[in-house]
Amino acid sequence: MASRGYVQDWPLLTPTLLDHAARVHGVGARIASRGVTQPHVIRHSSYGSLRMRALALAKAISMRLGISSGDNVATMAFNTTQHLELWYAIMGIGAVCHTLNPRYSHEQLIYIMQHAGDVALFFDGPLLVDDDPNLLHNIIPSLVRPAEGGYMPTLKHVVAMEDAQNAAPLRTAFDAAFASKDHAHFHCMEELVEWGLVGVPFSWFHGKDIRTLDENMPAGLCYTSGTTGRPKGVIYTHRSNVLHALACSSGSFYGWTVNDTCLPVVPLFHANAWAYAFCAPMAGVKLVFPGRSLDGRSLVDLLVAYKVTVTSGVPSVWHGVVQFLQQHTHICLPHLLVVGSGGSALPPVLLQYFRLNQRIGEGKCEVFQGWGMTELSPIGTISRIHVPLEPLPTPRIASTSVIEVFDDHKSSTTPPRDLHSCANWSEKQSSARLLRAGVPIYTVQLRIVEPDSSDKALPKELPWDDESVGQLQVRGAAVVRRYYGGVVAEDARDNDDTNNTTHHDDDRHNLTVDGWFDTGDLAAIDASGSIRIHDRVKDCIKSGGEWISSVDLEAAVWESLRGGIEVQGSSGATFLLREVCAIGIPHPRWEERPLLVVVVEKKGEQQPPSFVVPDDDARAIAMNIKEALLATVAKWWIPEHVVVMCAPLPKGSTGKVDKKLIRSQMINTVERVARTTTSKL
Repeated sequence: MASRGYVQDWPLLTPTLLDHAARVHGVGARIASRGVTQPHVIRHSSYGSLRMRALALAKAISMRLGISSGDNVATMAFNTTQHLELWYAIMGIGAVCHTLNPRYSHEQLIYIMQHAGDVALFFDGPLLVDDDPNLLHNIIPSLVRPAEGGYMPTLKHVVAMEDAQNAAPLRTAFDAAFASKDHAHFHCMEELVEWGLVGVPFSWFHGKDIRTLDENMPAGLCYTSGTTGRPKGVIYTHRSNVLHALACSSGSFYGWTVNDTCLPVVPLFHANAWAYAFCAPMAGVKLVFPGRSLDGRSLVDLLVAYKVTVTSGVPSVWHGVVQFLQQHTHICLPHLLVVGSGGSALPPVLLQYFRLNQRIGEGKCEVFQGWGMTELSPIGTISRIHVPLEPLPTPRIASTSVIEVFDDHKSSTTPPRDLHSCANWSEKQSSARLLRAGVPIYTVQLRIVEPDSSDKALPKELPWDDESVGQLQVRGAAVVRRYYGGVVAEDARDNDDTNNTTHHDDDRHNLTVDGWFDTGDLAAIDASGSIRIHDRVKDCIKSGGEWISSVDLEAAVWESLRGGIEVQGSSGATFLLREVCAIGIPHPRWEERPLLVVVVEKKGEQQPPSFVVPDDDARAIAMNIKEALLATVAKWWIPEHVVVMCAPLPKGSTGKVDKKLIRSQMINTVERVARTTTSKL
């Protein structure tokens, strides 16, 4: 008879990760954090002091602010030690850490916080003073006063993540904005920590026996970016966070050790911070937080000063870093061994720069990119070099002390097993492998099914042959079951209206009939489980009844031009390719045709913000791109129009290229685009 009594019943709770870090890695300054209000000040601390301050803050928000288990507490802050302390303090009393993306619009932030019913808001001071001075007057009043639609306010506390001196002007502005007494109370985070350090020490979950706690209780809340309809909330549990961190930490994926120094550029407010907030204490890695300074110079300064070995962020960040390094060729990053990228496809030119530049990791820097979603906690796959699997060789015993190995499966086309630098791989082999979405982490199961078959009880699964393209679906221990509040996801293929506010508050699960989460991606999978993302369903271009992958078309541009465009127009200038975006625009005969938007930079010159590519040069660039594509894609894939820009492509709140915005603007100006190849979005 089965029994649960053979091993201890020890719930997986996120504060235990910090407990472990403090006990095993708690001595010495292993955490550095650039200031937000004062970027020139860098604060050093240890995992031991981080835990002590997190416990003091947990005591204050529980006993002084009256926040209790199950309450949602919002944070709007950058990557700092204070923010990480706040994560653990909130979760350590059984409350829910609700990370807010400050790049959301005011309307989105108001909706999200109302929908979540946040009882408190912790924020970095510069968000009110410098980045968004209207935040105080536009958002907070909507959260502390009853709304016309019957919404009752829940926000009771507003906390500046500052010391008393820096918080003083914020307190004055807050008091001036709210003359009545029915508003939220203003606090200073450092004062709360100081209050918590005095008197009786505090224990996680008010000292309750860990064996009595439920590991499935909510720990975190993060809302999707709302590309279809309004943002939707994803709940993370203590169990899902710990299991996800364990899976991500394996040697084939993050693979961090106590000897690593990590600079997490990915924000703590985005997609569960790619599990960094849990993986780092688990492994005891040294942490370097960049604060709000994410420009190339600021990041390189930290990479050099702290001998960073591992860093991760979105491609737009790496563009800035590479640009700075290209302008300052005397600067080297010999200690940087791993660069992670995610959020959108990694341009090959960035991949090659980090992997092959002898000034970075002494030419042995590994690059990986990940694929995932907020709904997956968020990592689904990671593309590090995984050589094709081979069977074991067949040994023959030649004597009592010697074994001869006869490998009948050896192939001259099989890359050697050099998993770090892959120096013996051909450049084409290694680049092609790294530019894929990668293989799934443990706890994530994948399948691809025939398009439009998700609603069937038994959808037809497609083979893992790297040729069959279908809808990518996932399930696992850290995959969303349904959205917060019972909200069911709208179908991305049928809902592309920015004004759509339809939500269905019921108890239906956000899963297929047979229990899988449909990601909205089209993909192929090879025999080793490596994913090749074909496209988002809503971004595929259907022309003449045939599908064109916008992802493949963009990759073809990078491959054919190898990151540079030589222009011999009227100016004789040389331009470098920086960004590429392919979209579909309506066509009277073919339904849709591809349109290409490219961002270029004049080589060897500082461009003023008002710079526009001359029409003659733009036409030459467009012609070069089309001619280059003829050698790599089918003729009917060639875009009829190429729009050449100098300004960066518009990005959404998570740093991804906003194809919806580009598509709408290009459709509105399609006649103008047909007359010229230059445009500004």
